[in-house]
This record gives sequence, C-alpha cells and structure tokens, in this order.
Amino acid sequence: MSQQLLRTILALGVILTTSAPAADLEVLEDAIETSTLSVSVPTDDAGSMAVKPCQTCPATLLRLTPESTYQIGRSEVAFKEFASYVRDAGTRNLTILYNPKNRTITRLVVSGKLPGPPPQR
Repeated sequence: MSQQLLRTILALGVILTTSAPAADLEVLEDAIETSTLSVSVPTDDAGSMAVKPCQTCPATLLRLTPESTYQIGRSEVAFKEFASYVRDAGTRNLTILYNPKNRTITRLVVSGKLPGPPPQR
C-alpha cells in the first residue's frame, strides 16, 4: 500500500472518530393525512379538532391558533373560506400539520382548487 493512501485512510479514521456527535434533531412539525369525511372543521379559527392518525389510534386533540394557516390546494385562504370550501366540496384529502410539543395546528391543507372567476362573454 502506498504511503499516501495509508496516510489518507489514517486521517479519515481520525476525523470520523473524533468529530462532534450530530446535533439532536427536533421535530418542529408533524402531519396527519386524513379526509374531510373523517374530521369536523371547527366553526371558528379558535376551535379544536379531534383527529385520529390511524383507524385504531386514539384521537389527538389539536388546537387552531391565530398563527394557523389554511390552504385549498396551493392557495392560502382565510379560515372562513377554507371552512366553507370543506363543508361544500364533498370528500377531499386533508393534511393537518401541527406542532407536536404544544399540539397546535400550523396548517390545514385540503386538496382541490379555488373556483375561478366566471367565464367572460
């Protein structure tokens, strides 16, 4: 084995064994994928939702806050528009993103598109 290759392997071994441990990872946001059929959207933006991450899992109570955001597809909307869309759109996929530490909802995202303006004549 050449002298240079031996030095490289030795240096790599030293680096790998003496490097600082990886920083602890912190989960900032968790998600539950469900449907609009499985949950009831609160009547106002200060309400709570009981959500089951799976059919056999116990329900988790999550709270909306003034910082919660609402999306229909990729469009961010106000809570009232979001709630109205969910009530009227039938069964849709719903993703609930929340902070696992304090169980507050950060985002509600429902599949679909905002209705466009009526066609011009």
